[in-house]
Amino acid sequence: MSFNQKLTPVTSATIRRWMILLLGDRDSEEFFLCPVSLSSVGIMAYAMVACGPALDPDSSQRIPPGNYGYYRDREGRHTGHPPLVNSPYRLATIELRLVQMERDLIEDFKRHQFPLATEAGKVSARDLGSCRFSGDRENTVVAWIIPPSISWETVDFAERFDWDQTEFTVDDSYRILVLRKMGNDQTLLPSHLTPHPQQTTAADNYLRLHCRYTLNLMLLGGDIGEDYPNSDILKAMERLGVDHVGYGEYDPSEMAPFTDPRWETDLGKAIMANVMQQRMVMSLYESGRGYQSEEDSEGDGSAS
Repeated sequence: MSFNQKLTPVTSATIRRWMILLLGDRDSEEFFLCPVSLSSVGIMAYAMVACGPALDPDSSQRIPPGNYGYYRDREGRHTGHPPLVNSPYRLATIELRLVQMERDLIEDFKRHQFPLATEAGKVSARDLGSCRFSGDRENTVVAWIIPPSISWETVDFAERFDWDQTEFTVDDSYRILVLRKMGNDQTLLPSHLTPHPQQTTAADNYLRLHCRYTLNLMLLGGDIGEDYPNSDILKAMERLGVDHVGYGEYDPSEMAPFTDPRWETDLGKAIMANVMQQRMVMSLYESGRGYQSEEDSEGDGSAS
């Protein structure tokens, strides 16, 4: 999981609330965030080790920049991954929620009608019974142009909302969550959305679902393996002539020259570091085997 705190400040309490949202109706297991150090364990592969105390899970202070690991204990001894992937359950949950949303939307639609005949009468009297657009006095009815239940909606957010750039966090007092840079437009945003007094359960459920899947899309992942899958690493090693390093079949003459610009890429540098490490291991192994052979020879000579 990765996030840009310059766009939206994040706290431990926020992370916990997001995890509960991502897990849906399942009970979220207790977890802690511990600062971690990363060490290379291969080409574009890293392992993390807890290097500090766990953050207060209920803290409202902004999380300091850095790398953090997901642990099941405060001491950072038992790591793991949050159980977020369970497609059948999640799809069933969506279906149940959508059924409820549909029922609520029917009730919501009823509010698009004038609640009181007197209110419709006032409008009809104001307009003298004529259509405000055509002027026609026959077959006219009083209707909402913008129903109150959706009067808070504006087109300003439409595109950014549809493209998962902004979210409204219902359970955080409708705080507006910014997930992509918006330039000067962000300065115009309020910190929180003010819901309409007639905001419905269906609307809240929709916002929660949208936020849940946007978090899945925008925050989860970020592992270096997504940018450098094993297949790409193996192809790069083959093209650089070092795909057999460490397997006893390595021929230095097949390796691409050091002037090859591919060595200057991030992947090339990681491969070179691995080649040097493998050479060192092979050298130590060969020298150790030679030393052992000399001892064996001396032993055989003395026995004869």
